[in-house]
Amino acid sequence: MAYPIDSGAARDLLKTALDTAEEAYRDRSQPSAHEDIVAYTDCLFTSSTRAYREALVGCVVARYVDDRINIRHPATTTSKEAFSGRSLADQVVTPFLQESAIPVSKSPYLSSLRGGARFERGGAPRIQRDAAGFDALVSIVDYVAK
Repeated sequence: MAYPIDSGAARDLLKTALDTAEEAYRDRSQPSAHEDIVAYTDCLFTSSTRAYREALVGCVVARYVDDRINIRHPATTTSKEAFSGRSLADQVVTPFLQESAIPVSKSPYLSSLRGGARFERGGAPRIQRDAAGFDALVSIVDYVAK
């Protein structure tokens, strides 16, 4: 059984994060982050695979909405602490990003990440067009999951 995610709480978190990011951008303030995370983020955001970035948003949201969720397992068949990354993306993340005029694909879990995906070192699917981008996603998820 996977953990259900409170859609309202997820949407509220996204709204708060976007408001905070917009304010920081206006103030030209840089968020502080560990240098490794900055490097992984740079790699992830220069990846041609936008689905990795979109999946990361869902993982971070899931982690902060319910810390019992194993965000390394965004497919309900992988573990009892898993969550449905696809459902979260389709019902909350993608609509929120579209409403906020942020470019987004239709569904990251259908375009690049197939069922059973695990965001952990050596996890499936390992055959990716952009192995460096996927590895950056896994590294950031690992950091957030701690």
